[in-house]
Amino acid sequence: MAALLLSAMAWAFDFQATVPSGQTLYFNYIDGGVQVVHPSTKTAYAMAWDGYDKPTGDLVVPAYVSDGDSTYRVLSMGIAALSNCYNLHSVELAEGIEQMEGYVFLACSGLKTVKLPSTLASMGNQAFGNMQALSDLWLASTEPPVTHTYTFYNTEIATVTLHLDCNASAAYHDNEPWSGFGAVDTSSCTVRLTVRPGNAAMGSASGSGAYAKGELVTLSATPAEGYSFLCWHDGDKQNPRLVDAVNDSLFMAIFADPASLHDTLYFAVPTHDTVTVTDTLLINTVLHDTLYFAVPTYDTVTVTDTLLVPTLLHDTVTVVVHTIDTVSDTVFTTVHDTVMPTFYHIRVESDNPSLGLGVGSALLPAGIEAEVCALPMEGGRFVAWSDGSAENPRRLTVNGEMALTAHFETLAATEATAPQWTASAIGTLLTVSGAEGERLRLFDTQGRRLATVDRMAATTLLRLPAAGVYLVQVGQWPARKIVATTR
Repeated sequence: MAALLLSAMAWAFDFQATVPSGQTLYFNYIDGGVQVVHPSTKTAYAMAWDGYDKPTGDLVVPAYVSDGDSTYRVLSMGIAALSNCYNLHSVELAEGIEQMEGYVFLACSGLKTVKLPSTLASMGNQAFGNMQALSDLWLASTEPPVTHTYTFYNTEIATVTLHLDCNASAAYHDNEPWSGFGAVDTSSCTVRLTVRPGNAAMGSASGSGAYAKGELVTLSATPAEGYSFLCWHDGDKQNPRLVDAVNDSLFMAIFADPASLHDTLYFAVPTHDTVTVTDTLLINTVLHDTLYFAVPTYDTVTVTDTLLVPTLLHDTVTVVVHTIDTVSDTVFTTVHDTVMPTFYHIRVESDNPSLGLGVGSALLPAGIEAEVCALPMEGGRFVAWSDGSAENPRRLTVNGEMALTAHFETLAATEATAPQWTASAIGTLLTVSGAEGERLRLFDTQGRRLATVDRMAATTLLRLPAAGVYLVQVGQWPARKIVATTR
């Protein structure tokens, strides 16, 4: 029988650090990076946390950590690194962690959910020992990690659900210990697409159904007699149209009466954005009587507060907001005529684009408040604006042509900010992990914001517009360059 006391073990740590999820972890330097370790030199695991902060709650072990001078990759979980942390509820190991030594979660009696990265190659003796509450184990690797005979010692895996990657090999199903799990879940491998017409009287749309994740699906829009297809709700005009089944998604086909198109402007609100005059939408409707908006259900449009619609030639403009949670839910609101304002160029530049970008260049009407910001890249730091102000982000009232330059400087190696999240692109699919709850913003290399996710999930997926170079910023961390290529 495997011993339950680690009587021969002694621990020590080189430094400690607070990770983004709020807990203190302890680390030793190893070849190529660092290892999470237990802090104590006591020999009995049950008493080993005396005098040290024991991790509790929901823990994310990051991909990188700083000792205050330098930043290191987190490569492994050392012996008994989190043993007897009975108030842990969930743990997620970041991509890049390759090994779990023995006793890592031994006697974590309250730990219910563990998520393991695709890079994990091995799990040691009693790494999951005596875990009475374990209910869900997530494995991102397509091939099962190497295990010890007693990796799951005294843990009832027959009551645990094993969540696997869509492309997981048959080895998970056919070999111990994986074949002993109570249930295997691959539901995340199925994606549901809902395809609807914006107005069922004008036409129909096809392509709804459940598909394998990553499958290419054809969407079609068929106009009724007397009508024509205009575009999909996101502005795409291809028909039929091929889409990647990546996430559960809703697509709406917008149809129109061809005779009225010269009086109509159609606009699709960007996904995840709220329509506001300052950052998203300004429409010049000199020649248009009607505006059509296709708005995803999680977006917000407040017409009276946030839409500026200069019309000049019309007393009123009808704004038709199509919400796509139901086919027939249409809201009609009238926006009164306004005087066409004077527009000014706001130009925001950087003195060193390799260290950071100036964000906020736009053509805006006089009198509104605009926001500009200096976006540092990894290895760079914002110093000040060309007019001496160090405010960032910065709000300005538009009252004339403006030109601002953001000045950046290079960080010394000892000042490098620890990257606490990971991002990668496979084709044009962007995956960002390790920053649950943080805001994510996507920019092009000109500093134009392409997308915003207000609160990230543990892993967030975004479809990039095309192959190319993009900038990803998570929270207030410096932005990173991501290269998307064609498959």
